Amino acid sequence: MQLNVANKIAANVRRIVINHPNALECLALRKQVTRADPKSMGGMRVLSSEDEHEVEYTELGAGYVVFADQFQGGGLFDSSDAVLGDSEEYRFLIEPEVSDSEPGHWTPQKRDIIYLVFSDSVRIAYELVGHTSPVNMPPFKPIWIANRVSEMDVTEPEIT
Repeated sequence: MQLNVANKIAANVRRIVINHPNALECLALRKQVTRADPKSMGGMRVLSSEDEHEVEYTELGAGYVVFADQFQGGGLFDSSDAVLGDSEEYRFLIEPEVSDSEPGHWTPQKRDIIYLVFSDSVRIAYELVGHTSPVNMPPFKPIWIANRVSEMDVTEPEIT
């Protein structure tokens, strides 16, 4: 009985994220170590795979993102039309485009890069650094904690 409740919560979260009016399309990438022998120790001062310099990113697939931050006030822009984005971390609900029973399904993991896709030429990058759960019942439906990775943003100039 208890699992039925958690399974229904997970199914509803997926339905809400995909159909939410504020949902954004996203593209997920995963870091792959490209060193000749990935099982060997990395270069000097490499503590973990996140410190590796010989990496490439492979595309996992498309999905949908809904911001799950607690919307708190803050400083305003001079034009008074928006709150300054002074937060260092962001929280997302993330759902792959395809369900887990279909081929091409992916599951978000820590250290994945999530691009919020605004257009073909504008994609804003975030790195998943952790996750929390709003409900203390498995299967947990995580809220992902992400940090901005501005050096990976895609912002091609518009053609005039």
